[in-house]
Amino acid sequence: MSKENKQTVVIIGSGSGGILAHSLAPKLDASKHELILISPLAYYMHLPPTIRMTVTSEGNLDSTEKAMIPFDNLFPPGFPGKHIQGVVTSVEEEVVVLEDGTTIDYDILVLATGSKWTGPIQFPFKDGDKAVQSHIQEQRANIASAKNVVIVGGGAVGIEMAGEIRHFFPNTKITLVHSGEAPLNQAYPNKFRRAVKRRLEQGKVNVIYNDYVDDFPEGPVKTVRTRKGQELKADLVLSARGPTPDVSLLQTSTLLSNVVTSEQTVRISPTFQVQGHENIFAIGDIIDWPEQKQMGKTTAHAAVIEHNILALLQGKGKSNLKKYPGSKEMIAITFGPDGGITYLGLPYWDVVLGDWFTRTVKSRGLTLGMTRPLWGAKVY
Repeated sequence: MSKENKQTVVIIGSGSGGILAHSLAPKLDASKHELILISPLAYYMHLPPTIRMTVTSEGNLDSTEKAMIPFDNLFPPGFPGKHIQGVVTSVEEEVVVLEDGTTIDYDILVLATGSKWTGPIQFPFKDGDKAVQSHIQEQRANIASAKNVVIVGGGAVGIEMAGEIRHFFPNTKITLVHSGEAPLNQAYPNKFRRAVKRRLEQGKVNVIYNDYVDDFPEGPVKTVRTRKGQELKADLVLSARGPTPDVSLLQTSTLLSNVVTSEQTVRISPTFQVQGHENIFAIGDIIDWPEQKQMGKTTAHAAVIEHNILALLQGKGKSNLKKYPGSKEMIAITFGPDGGITYLGLPYWDVVLGDWFTRTVKSRGLTLGMTRPLWGAKVY
């Protein structure tokens, strides 16, 4: 219990953490509870639009009316909730420490630190908004001036990056290097991976399978060499390798360093409680759970954690905690604003859908109409 005799819930991270905060706040009692969200910026950068954002200024995506989702209405009026703009440097027993030395007590803690990305969508969030805006402009300028682009990584990010460049710069030559024998990974059925392969071929993207690029040259380049020795013409090399869970905060905190796995994920129980810590939860990309890391799964995570936080605040026992049953795999991959390809892992069969469906659910609006309300933000 905090000094003010209020039970305090602290959430570190504004992606999945922001969704949880917005949903949890109305269920709390302002006379008994305090809810604090900590993140480096005054907004959350929604990932799906960021690939297009770093390719073009079209759509005004780099604004608080689009992909930069503000926290103005994150906490409904009359309910507990406060956003603290800062960087957490340490997690200790019942207290977190910020970069400026500020300490914040907690009764319940939620870790929502997300993933670290590479390439154009590796935003310098901890350096502030000016650094983020500068990064966006730099990426756009690099892509606009390139004639031969090599993208390293054939997962969803690499495929979408190729599609955006193809749409906005139709004369640019694009080569994608992927370590597997087909796009994506084995979490998805071969039927879907083959369909994605055909989509890349239709988009005139040259794909090199079963190969790697280990060294990323800095500054202007003319060629890049793959691990197997193939020389690729390139004046721009973009990394689209998969994300790495951001557990750096845990690794440097004595309290939690032993809950990080060799895969850089956080050991949790099916209740999302961190192993050995009943009052600490983890959500989103950092959890050690056998599923693909996607924002779409966050609402399911948040529903379970919200229930369990309320149960703990009310003093209920373990038998009252919900367990996460897992989620079916689904993914919509854009190929520019006009189309793409979608996979739905339904209970009894797998469904692959093409341009019309993908354009409708993701490619045109980049899910902002569905997702901004999850943070309480207005849809423009």
